[in-house]
Amino acid sequence: MAGPDFERPDGFTKAEITIDGMPLLVRALTSRSWWRRGEVSASDLIFVLKDTECSRAFSARSLLKWFPGARVVYLSHPTAGAAFSAIAGVAVCDPTKLLCVDLADILYDEACEPESIFAVDPNLGGMVPVFWADNPIYSYVELGTDGKAIRTAEKSIISSNASAGTYFFRDASVYSMAVSHAIRNRHEQTYRDIYFICPLFNGVIFAGHDVRTFDVNNVIDIKI
Repeated sequence: MAGPDFERPDGFTKAEITIDGMPLLVRALTSRSWWRRGEVSASDLIFVLKDTECSRAFSARSLLKWFPGARVVYLSHPTAGAAFSAIAGVAVCDPTKLLCVDLADILYDEACEPESIFAVDPNLGGMVPVFWADNPIYSYVELGTDGKAIRTAEKSIISSNASAGTYFFRDASVYSMAVSHAIRNRHEQTYRDIYFICPLFNGVIFAGHDVRTFDVNNVIDIKI
């Protein structure tokens, strides 16, 4: 929520758009199966916002009423992309626990249990929910014959597996390693010099970890 399109001219935010009778942010986050099962609560959430009058007002007016106990990190300046904005949130998370970065602008249904999947697979470094698409506005995951991801790309149709905008990393150390790889290989891992989240999984794969996908359905993309 630190991106350039979050704040609206009327003083409200993208998160407050009404979808199915609910604010977009609430509709997105509370529809995830891990929230519905009670594996995640408001106190587990970390929101990263630009430090502006609009964002501060949004936090007081809506965000902390929707999710009491959530943490909010404010950025005084723009970052080099979502991958770096997320680091601000990582800084105040439990670094040993499963890390989920959710852009919360795509609605979908799924029945995945990430905590259980990571627990039984010690080499699993990341997971990405995907859906079929052929539109270059998305990021994509290419799979090998064994079903594991072999590369990811931002706004390049390298497969039909489009990212649903939610990303799981085993923990903060894996995320940090992935960001380091992206910096060292910035010409290949950025899009228009911006560091996005999905290409970070190339660093996870490079380090020898597995990255897997799971399918989602009933996709509604608020960006379109």
